[in-house]
Amino acid sequence: MFSRVIDSGKGEHLVHLIENACKKSCRFYPLAYALAVCARSTNQRVSQKAYQALQNVCKTPAQLFMFLKYCQRSLNLTSWPRRHRKAIAKWYTENRQYLDDPMLLARHVTKYRRRHGFSHKKVLKSCHPNSSKSSAEIKYILCYVVKGLTKANQKIHDGNDKTFNNNIREFITDYETIKKQNVPEDDVIAIIRKWRLTWEQVPNRLLKTKNVLAALLPMMPLTALLRNLGKLTSFGLLQPNSKGEESTCSRLENEDILRQANLHPIQILSSLNGYCKGRGLRNPQLRWSINDNIVQSLTKAYMKQLTCSCQNPRLPPNILVAINI
Repeated sequence: MFSRVIDSGKGEHLVHLIENACKKSCRFYPLAYALAVCARSTNQRVSQKAYQALQNVCKTPAQLFMFLKYCQRSLNLTSWPRRHRKAIAKWYTENRQYLDDPMLLARHVTKYRRRHGFSHKKVLKSCHPNSSKSSAEIKYILCYVVKGLTKANQKIHDGNDKTFNNNIREFITDYETIKKQNVPEDDVIAIIRKWRLTWEQVPNRLLKTKNVLAALLPMMPLTALLRNLGKLTSFGLLQPNSKGEESTCSRLENEDILRQANLHPIQILSSLNGYCKGRGLRNPQLRWSINDNIVQSLTKAYMKQLTCSCQNPRLPPNILVAINI
């Protein structure tokens, strides 16, 4: 389908549509596949345009890994050509969001460790990025990903760069600390609150304690919150008239937060239906008492997003119609 668009001479326009759609769409996989088709096209101009758009379309490592998955599996890409390696390397070393805020890269490599069969270490070893012109912070983070914390600290020590942001080293050191066994729960909670860690950055064994979940609840992204409403309720964190219930309901009913989370009404409706069942689908032993206030907040969130989607359509019904194919 997308190949026909490229063959008709509208491949560059398709890449432009993908760039615009990624700002509105709540489902990324169609855009990742379309961009992968354009990137691996035999049309050199379309391929170059797609790789140039990679940083604008793939904002997180999870989206980058999805793009790589479609390049490798769906398009039978068994080796990485030079243009492909160069574009992926630039995503790490010349990405504007990371140049402006290197701490964001540190948070991303610890939050999105593995997705879609890829890890940062595997990708970096495949693309061989040239970080000679990058900042000391980016060099440190990439060295940490590939060689570990000890080697990264040694590299900074040998370089003796006085302008280096020590907050990044402290953040990664604390992150490695909570991964160790037998770390006191109070220390884990202190680190979570200090760096505002999300649940993806915390080892799974620690996500089974009430106190750790209580510390994560205020920082939990809205999508993750919707997925874990039942679990949080089963631990007693969303009891009626509790602080957890109050903060959760206020976030679900806040239009600005809903807009920033870019949730589709179906996502909220699915979470509402699952929560009202009072038990987990994958884990039948997980059960909880349904909180009517949470149900009402989910209903309000669904109606707000439904109204917003009707007034501002996210995507054209058919991307091919938008380019007159």
